[in-house]
Amino acid sequence: MLPVYMAAEALALYSPLGNEVDTSEIGRIALGAGKRLYYPKVTDGCSSVVRVRSEAELVPGRYGILEPAGNQSLPRGESKGLVVFVPGVAFDPRGNRLGRGAGWYDRFLAGLDARVPRIALAYEFQVLEEVPAERGDLPVHMIVTENRVISCGEAGDCAEVSDA
Repeated sequence: MLPVYMAAEALALYSPLGNEVDTSEIGRIALGAGKRLYYPKVTDGCSSVVRVRSEAELVPGRYGILEPAGNQSLPRGESKGLVVFVPGVAFDPRGNRLGRGAGWYDRFLAGLDARVPRIALAYEFQVLEEVPAERGDLPVHMIVTENRVISCGEAGDCAEVSDA
């Protein structure tokens, strides 16, 4: 288990789409351990992360993606003890990520304290030598694949940390 996960008081997960890594087991374990759990929710074009207390609270939302049925959003500025798991289509060892093009995760991440750990879950085939990054794209701090953990650091200083 990752130390950053073990120390977390709260997690923001995503519901996978396409070839994104499934987070449901992480959510079940986190809830069982008493961690607060949040998932993205899109309402009237606005997005937020909303707390869930069980898997049963996730229902098909926009585009058929599971999202919280409730409305208890993560309070702005209250990100102490939070770890965010970030989805993506592709990643590079510097922490750059290619999302689905809407920019929602970058806007969400920009509203959090810069010290909140951002972790990408990926399959090895999703880790490329380089992924294009634009102004406003926020890199992840760590990439976890089925084979390894890549620490991308704050300033793009990367190193392969361990085998997963």
